[in-house]
Amino acid sequence: MYMNRTFKIFLIAVAFTGKAFSQHNQTVDKTSQEVTDEPEKSPIKSLSLSEYNAYKHGKGMGLAKPAELNSYPGPMHVLDLEKELKLSALQKTHLTAAIEAMKFKALEMAGFILAEEKKINELFASGKANEGSIIYYTNKIGLYQAELRNAHLQAHLKARRILSPDQIKKYNRIRGYSN
Repeated sequence: MYMNRTFKIFLIAVAFTGKAFSQHNQTVDKTSQEVTDEPEKSPIKSLSLSEYNAYKHGKGMGLAKPAELNSYPGPMHVLDLEKELKLSALQKTHLTAAIEAMKFKALEMAGFILAEEKKINELFASGKANEGSIIYYTNKIGLYQAELRNAHLQAHLKARRILSPDQIKKYNRIRGYSN
């Protein structure tokens, strides 16, 4: 019986040690048990560093996935495949313009989102958060996130109009979207 109890304690200790090592650069949110990047590395505590950087650099973050998966190519991906798709100079010019417009709007909205996220963090950190202020800031963030997603989806719409049906089929095949 003593040996059995000692063995159980040993197994529990090994399990906890393994878990600690596997979460070396991560923290666990105690309320949801969700593992996230270390928030203290991000300038905004509630965002992981990867989320913060994605906003800061206007990354897609999967916002245009409905377009991408339904034959509305992403203009940046199309330009990456310019040789395979045999893009004309005019197509490259139009795709570049679509990317620039998307990037401008995405960076603008991301700046607003980051500013509002910072305000929410400050409200909670100072103990001044209340129902009204949280409704106000989360609604603002929601609108900015919608505009951010819209910018990415609009770029996919433009890319589809720029490409021929054969180029779109080839793009889908190269990207692995063909059935």
